[in-house]
Parts: sequence; C-alpha cells; structure tokens
Amino acid sequence: MESDCKTIPHWLSKKHLCSNDDLQRVFGVTRSTIDRWAKERPGFPRKVRLGDEHGSIVRFYTSDVQQYLSRITKA
Repeated sequence: MESDCKTIPHWLSKKHLCSNDDLQRVFGVTRSTIDRWAKERPGFPRKVRLGDEHGSIVRFYTSDVQQYLSRITKA
C-alpha cells in the first residue's frame, strides 16, 4: 500500500542520502516496487551508486525524494 505522506518524515530529513529501505518505509512498498518505480515513473528520484566496480551501494538524494513527494501529492 502506498503512503499518503506529503513530506519526508523527520527521521529522514536529517539525512543527505537515503537507502532503498528508507524509501520502502516512506512509501509503504516493497523493494521490487521501488526498483520498478525507478525504471517506469518519470521524475522518480534517480539512484546514486556509491562505490566502484568491486562493489557499490545504491542511495537516493533525500532532497529528490522530497521534491518527488511534493509533485505527486499536488497531482
């Protein structure tokens, strides 16, 4: 089920980058849904890969998540 939040929660607002787990918690969806949205939804926050060819982690800019939430709640 998708969350009806208009802004990011306070616990997330203190972070510059957020994880897939953070987005799952904010939107109330699974990791596969986050991955699908990242591919299919225009304007969904882009993934930021941190690391090198030997290993990396995926994060999202918290400011991009906030902007996205603002746009989808106005629609």
